[in-house]
Amino acid sequence: RAAHGGWRAREWLVEMGGCYTGKDENGELTARRRTFDEVREPPYPMNEVPSGKKKLEGSLLLKPPTRESWWCCLTEMLLLCNEAANRQARKNSNVKKKNDADGVQSKPLGLEYIADRLDTDDPIFGFMVRSEREGWLQGFITMTTFTTWHDDFMWNSLVREAGISDDDKRTYKWDYDGALAQELQNQQRTGDPNDEGIVWPRIAEVSLLGALGCGGQLLSLMLEELELGDKYDYVVLQATDNAVMFYENMGFVRVGAIARPALELMAQQAAEAQARAERRAAQIEAKREKKNKDKFPDPRTSQELFLERKRHENSAWRDVCKAVIKGLLQHPEGDHAKHARPGAALLPHQKSNDFTAVLEALDEGSAAAARNSYMRSNKENDPTAWAKEVSTIYGDAEECVADTLLVLKANQAAAEIGSDEWFALDRLREAFVGSWKTFGDAAPSETPGTRFQVYVDVDWLPKRGFRLFEMFDEEKEGGRGCSKNAVLAREWVSSKLPGVASDSDAASFLPKTPKPRRLAWTLRRGKDGVLQSATIAVSVTRQTAQAKGGAPAEYVMIEEQ
Repeated sequence: RAAHGGWRAREWLVEMGGCYTGKDENGELTARRRTFDEVREPPYPMNEVPSGKKKLEGSLLLKPPTRESWWCCLTEMLLLCNEAANRQARKNSNVKKKNDADGVQSKPLGLEYIADRLDTDDPIFGFMVRSEREGWLQGFITMTTFTTWHDDFMWNSLVREAGISDDDKRTYKWDYDGALAQELQNQQRTGDPNDEGIVWPRIAEVSLLGALGCGGQLLSLMLEELELGDKYDYVVLQATDNAVMFYENMGFVRVGAIARPALELMAQQAAEAQARAERRAAQIEAKREKKNKDKFPDPRTSQELFLERKRHENSAWRDVCKAVIKGLLQHPEGDHAKHARPGAALLPHQKSNDFTAVLEALDEGSAAAARNSYMRSNKENDPTAWAKEVSTIYGDAEECVADTLLVLKANQAAAEIGSDEWFALDRLREAFVGSWKTFGDAAPSETPGTRFQVYVDVDWLPKRGFRLFEMFDEEKEGGRGCSKNAVLAREWVSSKLPGVASDSDAASFLPKTPKPRRLAWTLRRGKDGVLQSATIAVSVTRQTAQAKGGAPAEYVMIEEQ
């Protein structure tokens, strides 16, 4: 029966594919792939093969006599390994599987590996187990003499390069004192690594082992046979992660082996390990800082934090302040504060003594802010950039406004000032306070004769965007009047009309709706309370042009746009 089952398998496995390792035309050892005919599956379903029973009841133990006897069973061996892995996975479906270093469960033996071992192992011997009734393969084990192809191959369990991690040392049995590795290293060995390889004649290797429930019996039978002879003193093998416990139960222990220790690679690995340790330390420090920050919040008050955010977000405040001061200098009373009066002393917290000094401080502040911004962005290239930052007189618009009011007050307190000059400075102060209303506060201003308002928002700043509205009062339009957050208005939109010149500084606007409508009118503020929008009163000129179809169309153009 065994012979018939073996020959039957050979008949349909004659034409197959695989791998080849041998010598080339120059007699040098080489490894290459040799293409065979198509590999064909066995004529029976592997998932129906029964598992081996205790003492191999109902099964036959075979000992293939030649390499060809193993070759003809290649696909059976491959599919048996896959089936064994599937059955083990189903058995452990409710048990957490042990993962390898890549976080993936170890794969069963592959086709190329099995074919390489069957082709290159010399000698090759072992056992097969087949079902007695059907002749189906239930298990196999192959042995050979341990061979290496490296001059500097070494058995050593105590070096880091051997790959025995701290987890392995805590979990598995291993050569903790290096005695077993030393015994292996002292064994006789002969051969040429560039020819037939370096052969260790007293060390046997389990090259292939696959079974359905009878792997332990196969390995025990193989070890018993080796013990009966005097050819080998040691048995070694390379185990997958899933098979470690199995081999430990059979008496095997983990032993280290290294070959071609590359000093550059070892240095690179050490550097990578150091980098990982530094990154881990940085992460721990960041977590500690975050925890401390949550535990010990910022000691500054909410008002202080609000003012800091306001200073950061209102980055163009210097230009606004300069426009206001320049407008005051054009005021009829502006000359009274352009230069400091004789005898005017600086008040507490006053930084400038007249409007000219305020403008100079704003100009210097703009340059200083640009310089500091550059220094902060260039700190990676210039380690001393922090020392090159300069301080500014005014930190925000509020400081500039407060100092301007102090300038006016100090000049009013100057000695030998006349009443006319004092009242002139007082009118200038009122004009200064009133000038800020131009930038909007709550609702559009209702200045007599001013019907148009421009609505702007900080989000439209990159495109210089705005919306133009015409405001109406209740008496003229017969409306109910405007509440604080509602107005009667009509929007005008930019449009090109035939025969009307249009450029970036002069745009024509047409009404969006024929009649005004009641609109909700509220200025937008950010989450932190900072104003994000405003309204500005503008003057317009009304003109008429011929629209499409020949009908006249009224349009407006903003003066001093």
